[in-house]
Amino acid sequence: MAALVETLRAQHEVIRGLATELDGSLSRGEPAELSVRVARLRDVLAAHLALEEHELFPALLAGQSAEVRTMADGFARSLLQLGRGIVAFLDRHADGPVDVAALRAGWPEFGRALLMRVDEEERHLYPLWHEPTP
Repeated sequence: MAALVETLRAQHEVIRGLATELDGSLSRGEPAELSVRVARLRDVLAAHLALEEHELFPALLAGQSAEVRTMADGFARSLLQLGRGIVAFLDRHADGPVDVAALRAGWPEFGRALLMRVDEEERHLYPLWHEPTP
């Protein structure tokens, strides 16, 4: 089985790809296609957030140095708030008729925030992780 951070990084690649696909779908403005793209991104992002919330953050907060715990706590708090906000935004536009204008209006801000967060996690959070010893 892949290491936790490798799995999270692989999910980031999927998230980046889905965000790019959503951008393309938005330019075409096809509601059915958008609904599928938004639902897929929402589902992948929700699974990613759950993995971080239930595995990565508890491990980082339970051990290591005070500095690591402080940084992990800050990431955990902001991640959950931002991630839940993005998932809620995507949820409003998934699994049903898509309001293309509303999605176009909101996605650029949410999309930028999502991709910035992915980059921050990879640069600052994931290097803190050390695989637990058996």
